[in-house]
Amino acid sequence: INDEDHYDSIYYLGLIEYEAENYNAAIDFFSRLLLQSSKDASIYNYLGELHYKQDNLKLALYAYEQSIKIDPYNSNIYYYLGIIYERLLDPNKAIKNYKQAVQMDNNDIDLIYRLGMVLYKQGEFKKSIEYLRRYVVSNYEDIAVLEILADTLYELDRFPEAIEIYKKLINFDQNNQLYHTKLAQLYWNLENYEQAQYYYNIL
Repeated sequence: INDEDHYDSIYYLGLIEYEAENYNAAIDFFSRLLLQSSKDASIYNYLGELHYKQDNLKLALYAYEQSIKIDPYNSNIYYYLGIIYERLLDPNKAIKNYKQAVQMDNNDIDLIYRLGMVLYKQGEFKKSIEYLRRYVVSNYEDIAVLEILADTLYELDRFPEAIEIYKKLINFDQNNQLYHTKLAQLYWNLENYEQAQYYYNIL
């Protein structure tokens, strides 16, 4: 460029380096843009993504937080902040940002999954169920999440709902002794001894 301060030229050079996965060069260009305009959320978004790709979580976090200050209505940025805070082992802030993202865009399945799982890992089982249920509606073959959901419902004494999930799991693995044991115990807890006997007989 003849004019090193030409904003559009620097911007598109940054995009070219970004698309070419030359992350350090792209970061240099986008950082130069901030010297001219520190009120462009999209520049911070690019910097956040680029730093994240380089596993520099603290710089990614800073860039995304600056972006949110400028444009607080971008659900994707709350989502990315949630991921970063989760990786930085700050689950409370992860939950806060995921919840904000869900309020703005409640159809993102990966977001629903992440919020449900971080709540589950924090022991907030009742709160996690809503999101894990929504996730398995679209991912009904995700056995790992179905098992978590079934166990959570069991621990919360929500026996009929747990039975429903364990029966779905048996459809995937009919010889799984754990599923049959859980069903037998659940029916026993509900004093449905005939069904309990049925599953104990299978065992």
